[in-house]
Amino acid sequence: MKILIVTLLSLTGLFVTGCYQAHPPYPRLESTVASYENELCTPPQSIPINNEANVRLPERIKAYAVNRYIDPANPRILHERHVVYRIEEDPTWRLATDENRQILIGNTLTNGKLNYNPVLMEKELALELQRQRIINEVLQSHSDMLIDTGANLNKDHEIMLERSEQLRKALEEQGKIIAEMKERFDSKN
Repeated sequence: MKILIVTLLSLTGLFVTGCYQAHPPYPRLESTVASYENELCTPPQSIPINNEANVRLPERIKAYAVNRYIDPANPRILHERHVVYRIEEDPTWRLATDENRQILIGNTLTNGKLNYNPVLMEKELALELQRQRIINEVLQSHSDMLIDTGANLNKDHEIMLERSEQLRKALEEQGKIIAEMKERFDSKN
């Protein structure tokens, strides 16, 4: 009996330790720290990004509608209709960028600070101004189109009101004619 217990405990110990997987330690980036110490600048305290979507892709969740069903493990249990949510993809790092996204990586070209570069700033402002002018033209054309559509709708509304008034008058005249005919019919009987 003791041999059986010892054998079972040792097999259980082997299974438990066999499934254990240690994660390797993260490598320390000594060169990066040393380069900041050698330069006259300090390491960044936060990631200089405009939006987390530039760096990280969110998880993707899918919802499944489940109708009524009997629990397969216990036929005495009935599950009502409900929604099951499943994580399809875990969040991941964005490795590739597209043309419209900009990932700011900080000071990499020179030892000097690039907070203010007039040439780059002028180019960026000129591009942004051009983009805003295009957007303004499109919005102006849409606004003009909406104004024209509103004017046409007002004209159509006035025409409909006039037509409605004409039909109301014609209906009143028809009502008078019917009343006269009814009086003649009643007077003959």
